[in-house]
Amino acid sequence: VALVAPAIHALGQQQQAPEAKANALTAQVGEVRGQVTRFDPAQGAFLPAAPGFVVDRPTLFVVAADSSLVFSCVGGIAGRVSENSRIVLAPAVDGAYEADLRKGTIAMLLDPDRPEGGPSFAVRTAQGVTSATGTFFAVTEYKGQTYTKVKRGAVKRKVLQPTQRDFAAYLNKSKPALRPQPRPNPQLRPALRPQPRPKPPLRPQPRPKPPLRPQPR
Repeated sequence: VALVAPAIHALGQQQQAPEAKANALTAQVGEVRGQVTRFDPAQGAFLPAAPGFVVDRPTLFVVAADSSLVFSCVGGIAGRVSENSRIVLAPAVDGAYEADLRKGTIAMLLDPDRPEGGPSFAVRTAQGVTSATGTFFAVTEYKGQTYTKVKRGAVKRKVLQPTQRDFAAYLNKSKPALRPQPRPNPQLRPALRPQPRPKPPLRPQPRPKPPLRPQPR
C-alpha cells in the first residue's frame, strides 16, 4: 500500500489528455517524464516514448527510475505509470481495456461524469485481474505479489491461474516437483528371525585327583 500512495497523489494532479482517435478505443501517451521507452517489434528495439504516441496495438513500455508515463484512453480514462515499471498497454477489446502490469505501479482515474456503458479498465498481474467500480484506484506488482488500493469506489479482484507468460509460472517450472515417498507396508516387513540364546560361560573344570598311594603295612 505504501508503494501505491505516491502514484495516487501524483495522478490526482494530472489533467486527462485529449482522446486519441474518434470512434476507436485506443490509448494515447499524454506526458513523459524522465526515461520511458517502448518496444517496436518492426525494428526489434526499444525506442523513446513521446507524447502523442497512439497505442493501436499491444505495446510494452518500460519506465526507468525517477520517470513516469501518463496516458489516456477513449471513454474518460487516464492512467499514470510510476518509476521502475514494465507494462503492456493495448486497445480495448469488446469494450474493455486491460493493461498487463509486469512490474511496478499503475494508478487509474476514471471520469465520474463519463456516460454509463462506456469502456472499462482492468489491470492484469501474475495473480489475477483487478478492476474498480469507483473512479480512483491503483495496483502495484512487486516480486510476484499484487497490492491494490482504492480511493473512491471499490476494487474487484479476480484471481486467475497464472498463464505461461506470468513470472510466477516460470518460477514454478524451474522448480522440480517433489514426488511423495511411498509409505512402508507393515505387511511387507521381513519376518524377525529368532535370535540364538547366548551360551553360558564355561566353568573351570576341577583338576584330576592324584592316584592314591598304597599305605605301608
